[in-house]
Amino acid sequence: MRFSLVLLSAAFVCSCANTSMSPVASPAGVPVVIRVPGVKAGQKAKQEQISAINQRVEKELARNAPATKPDPRILTVGTVGPVGDVKSKKGERFVGYMPVVVVRAAYPAEAVDRAAGLIAAAYYRAAQKHYKVVPVTELANQPRKTKP
Repeated sequence: MRFSLVLLSAAFVCSCANTSMSPVASPAGVPVVIRVPGVKAGQKAKQEQISAINQRVEKELARNAPATKPDPRILTVGTVGPVGDVKSKKGERFVGYMPVVVVRAAYPAEAVDRAAGLIAAAYYRAAQKHYKVVPVTELANQPRKTKP
């Protein structure tokens, strides 16, 4: 009985997954906002437009990545983030998307955090090729800082 409890506990610990989120940021570590093309300030961006941004950047990432077989311990990799009207310090208004990379995997927390950071850095480089990317330090209204 004791042996079966130990085995069950070991199986449960091994099957635990860790999740990490990392904002897409410049090499200096400043989070960025991507200008949503085809949407004027004051209009609401459609979900298809945000999906198109993510798909185009992901296609660029896949094109540049070496071919490997899928890792069954990587459960989810995705991009989420707020979308809304943004005003730059120069007074320019546009609709922006602030992407955050989310990784969920059955690896140690440190490895998942590192993977999320690396994917976010690659996302930034790929997004710069196709879209106008603005650091949040150039925005008139900076996002509020949250307490840890």
